[in-house]
Amino acid sequence: MPGAPPRARRATARALLTAVTAVLSLVAGCERPSEPVQLRLQTEGDEWENLVDAHPLPPGFALVAVGDGSEEPGAALRLGTVVGPVRTDAADDAGPAGRTISRRWLVPVAPLWATGTQVELVPIADARLPLAARAADGLYPHDPDYPYVEQLVLELDADATGLSPEDERRIALEAWFAGLPAADTSAPRVHWIAAVGDLMVARGVTELLDRPDGLELVFSDLLPYMQSADLLLGNLEGAVSRRGEPLEKTFTFRFHPRVLDPLARAGFDYLSIVNNHSYDYGEIGFLDSLDHLAAAGIATSGAGRSLADAREPYRTRVPEQAGTPVRVLAVGAYPLERSGFDGARQTAAGEDRPGVLWAERRNPEAHAQAIAAMRDAFTHESFDIVTVHGGPEWATRPPEWQRELYRSYVDAGADLVVGHHSHVVQGLETYRGALIAHSLGNYVFPGMFVTEHGEESLLLRVGLVGGVIRYVDPVAVRIDNQFTSRDELATVMPRFLTETRRLHEE
Repeated sequence: MPGAPPRARRATARALLTAVTAVLSLVAGCERPSEPVQLRLQTEGDEWENLVDAHPLPPGFALVAVGDGSEEPGAALRLGTVVGPVRTDAADDAGPAGRTISRRWLVPVAPLWATGTQVELVPIADARLPLAARAADGLYPHDPDYPYVEQLVLELDADATGLSPEDERRIALEAWFAGLPAADTSAPRVHWIAAVGDLMVARGVTELLDRPDGLELVFSDLLPYMQSADLLLGNLEGAVSRRGEPLEKTFTFRFHPRVLDPLARAGFDYLSIVNNHSYDYGEIGFLDSLDHLAAAGIATSGAGRSLADAREPYRTRVPEQAGTPVRVLAVGAYPLERSGFDGARQTAAGEDRPGVLWAERRNPEAHAQAIAAMRDAFTHESFDIVTVHGGPEWATRPPEWQRELYRSYVDAGADLVVGHHSHVVQGLETYRGALIAHSLGNYVFPGMFVTEHGEESLLLRVGLVGGVIRYVDPVAVRIDNQFTSRDELATVMPRFLTETRRLHEE
């Protein structure tokens, strides 16, 4: 202190020196921090970076990634992938040796026109048209024992750290490993939308369906596909009515309302009546069809008592309640008949006139109304379907104008276009990520044995995962007068695949 006596200043300096010496002695006597323990990690990729970012190692460890997939001596951690079924026992995720960090479901895919052997494995999110996923030995991702699950597995060899079992750092490392969250075991679930072509249930079919075993007689081995679908669509080719007078046409079809009950039990959720036969018995028969379908609990759309009614889509979810929103809108686009019947003029709905939603350019105003209805109804969040009765009859390949027309429905928001009217099967086409089935042919249609390809048909199954088409499973069908079943002659599928390939090559 400047004003203090010399003796006092010397005493203060000695006290300060003593304190500093004591602090230095204390610091010198403390144990220096130990070096981090190097954890050698054998890995084939860079997945470990995400792992450590999400679940940091306990203090006192430094991670060193080594190895190229071969056995690395002294590696305490090993991170690698295995492909196989998901195990549900405790050892899979909580065992002392390894933990499954993540899972990714793989699916075999092939182009729509390829044979069953031309497949490759990809993550299910990469199954996008024109590549379509296929079943793996009859199994789908949500099935037990599904064989293609890529699992990222982490193994710990605590002895390789060089730390004793009593070392607090080793105990912390083992606790970190045991605390890693278990990988999700919930598999992607496939939900099926199925569609068929023309249903003409007269000429003895209604009487067969009246029998106790009628469903099995008429639909045979196709019935499981129909009843297991989350949503089954078809085209009812005629009026459901006991009234009215037939129009002057080459063929007129009318069905007793009682036929709708067995069709509902067969699995049909939706039946379009937007076709060239729904007006066969005039306006009264058409309106009766609307009433009887509603009474039977079978949905329809694109047809109504006014244009406003016809513009309204059928709304549902796949699966029901909590599933993907689905919209279905039926439209007419069939040509002028030789009898003179003109659907564009005689069946198109008006503001105060019952009828159908017309979507063919012979009636430009009606076509514009239909496109506007699609744009109003379809959203990015919903899976949107157009079922269209159009194109020329007996054409095994759609003409260019038909392809352009059906593509306009995709441009308006459709994810799936299902066609019928040609009476024969045509190929599949992909456009802007959507699927176009130009014609599924007949499905139940007695009397077609005198026609070429008229007894060939297709039941189209489309598998959605997360609201996106991942699976396309066409089932080849053969008609035998009033009966329909899987094609045992194996002639339908080769022609269908050839036509599909040609559409994509063109």
